[in-house]
Amino acid sequence: MNSSEIISYARNREDLIIEGFFADVAKGVYVDVGANHPVQGSATKLFYQKSWRGFNIEPTKRMYQLLCFDRPEDTNLNIGVAGTDDNKRSIQRLATIFKAQGIKHIHFLKIAVKELGYEVLQGNDWKAYRPELICIESDPHSRDWRPLLAKHDYSQVFFDGLNEYYLAKEASIRKEAFKYPEQLLGPGTILPFTFIQRQWSQAREVALKTLQLRHTEYLLQMAHKRTVTYRKELKHFWKVTNEKIIEYLTRSRYTPAPVFAAAQVAPDASLKTLIRSYQESVSIVPYRAPRTKKVVKKTLWFGYRILRKSTKIIVRLARQVVKGGQK
Repeated sequence: MNSSEIISYARNREDLIIEGFFADVAKGVYVDVGANHPVQGSATKLFYQKSWRGFNIEPTKRMYQLLCFDRPEDTNLNIGVAGTDDNKRSIQRLATIFKAQGIKHIHFLKIAVKELGYEVLQGNDWKAYRPELICIESDPHSRDWRPLLAKHDYSQVFFDGLNEYYLAKEASIRKEAFKYPEQLLGPGTILPFTFIQRQWSQAREVALKTLQLRHTEYLLQMAHKRTVTYRKELKHFWKVTNEKIIEYLTRSRYTPAPVFAAAQVAPDASLKTLIRSYQESVSIVPYRAPRTKKVVKKTLWFGYRILRKSTKIIVRLARQVVKGGQK
């Protein structure tokens, strides 16, 4: 982000509007009633980055925890605000909160509590605690607070379509310093936080996909190495099995004569060659005695045992390959 780019975290650029009233204040104090999220949609995040400090009041436990994490130098309160104190439900008046926190001066008060705006303002001691600027989210279902603020010498100076801005009589000079067009269309590019957040999300998604692809590539390489190893082991197993079968056929007294002769003539012959010789002997030599039937049964049973064992080994190797790929 360039130095000329400004991030507005608030939903309706309230932070930039409020900043226009306090161009001469380097470190001020704010009170945010209904602070909600500490970054997204926050009207005070920009001021916190500029060394302002304040009080964030949020009744929701989850948002309060986020505020404590993101705003460690602020005072974060997990309570509700209303027109009367109710300690059983953790609800206090503004005057009670200000007195307990020892607040002496407030540059601006931000209120976003929907239809409870009047009750929040009603609970303040306007003689003891007078924020210079009040930014309150308008709500058609709330009781009209304009007479209450007018009674305590606050006048409306601006409306941004969502929030109403009121200046105290003693701070009315700040109205002259505020210029809406210059504040929102001045030097530098204003970037809504949603735009920055979308860029971060896209960058994070690309990085995550890249990491997943690298991990998948690594798993494929490892699976290929294991496959090569298992193929070698399987080839060795078949070689040993072939040797054992040939050895059995050359030594067994039940081996048909053609197979025995082929094994004697070519000790290095493959199992396929010997089996072919056996098949030829069976087809050529007719059934003569029970002994031939016994030889066939024994040979087929031995072949069944070899096939069963080899199948188990192949299944075990396949499971190892799959298991290794999942790791």
